[in-house]
Amino acid sequence: MSKRLIFMPLFVFMTILLACKSNSTSPEPPETSGPPTVSLSCSPTSGGTATVVSVTVSIANNQNEVKSFGLEISFDTDMFKLQSVSGENLTEGWATVDGNEIVPGTVRIGAFAGSGPSIQAESNGSLAIVKFEVTCPGCSSGQQSQFCITKLFDDIEEMEQNPSCITFTFTK
Repeated sequence: MSKRLIFMPLFVFMTILLACKSNSTSPEPPETSGPPTVSLSCSPTSGGTATVVSVTVSIANNQNEVKSFGLEISFDTDMFKLQSVSGENLTEGWATVDGNEIVPGTVRIGAFAGSGPSIQAESNGSLAIVKFEVTCPGCSSGQQSQFCITKLFDDIEEMEQNPSCITFTFTK
């Protein structure tokens, strides 16, 4: 009888274990949620004269390692003045992330890792922040303007732009 008491719990345990094992599925590799993209976002999305607008350049689902990148963003010089370009979370520790207004209304941003860490494939996050000051004394409330990606270079050149433009609304 004591053998029966020992084997019965062991039998129940093995039956439960096998049942759970047969119902489980093996983990599948995570799927990317879309094509590799470069996108823009801005904060705030509206404001008046002297408002500083931060335009964030982000990537999602990159398929390859990123060691350098470049892009151009167009903006309305009647409404905005370029203030600065700086790195963000994915480019922390990079040798440089910088930008300049190459012609009125176009800022070119360039960055390279140098001895800093490259951005690994399948990364999602921010590459850079471009700050603009609203300088539009003649604008009327509700007037809109866009920031648009016009070119991509280097390791992000083949990525989709989505959204390629974002809208800012002037308010008084």
